[in-house]
Amino acid sequence: MTEPLVETIWDAVSERVGDELRGVTRYNGLDFEMKLRADVRASYSNAEDRELVDEAVLSQLNLGGTEDAFKTGDLQSVIHIFEEAWILQWPDNLTTKSGILISIQRDGTAASMADIEWCIDYLSEDVSPQIEDAQ
Repeated sequence: MTEPLVETIWDAVSERVGDELRGVTRYNGLDFEMKLRADVRASYSNAEDRELVDEAVLSQLNLGGTEDAFKTGDLQSVIHIFEEAWILQWPDNLTTKSGILISIQRDGTAASMADIEWCIDYLSEDVSPQIEDAQ
């Protein structure tokens, strides 16, 4: 039996940033799977989990116009920078309602923007083929 995708991503990113990994979410339409660090999990209700995913889907559906407006190549992901965390939103495809969210502690000592870049490469090179094979 294969490991769920969220677990696979969690393990890979956690190996890179350790305890500064806050969460990994895989969303696909109305379905989602989420793994959160214990302290982060305590901050969110199930309804708030759904709200996060709905917000990700809505923002993703608007990204096509962003990609067209900025003549800088294909849009690979969006990084939301908050006081306490970086949130990487990586869409499978801009026109679908599916993708991955990775949350990394921003005020920690280990993780940096280079780790966010690593996550983008990892998702594009290692995870994307798994998603395509599953479809």
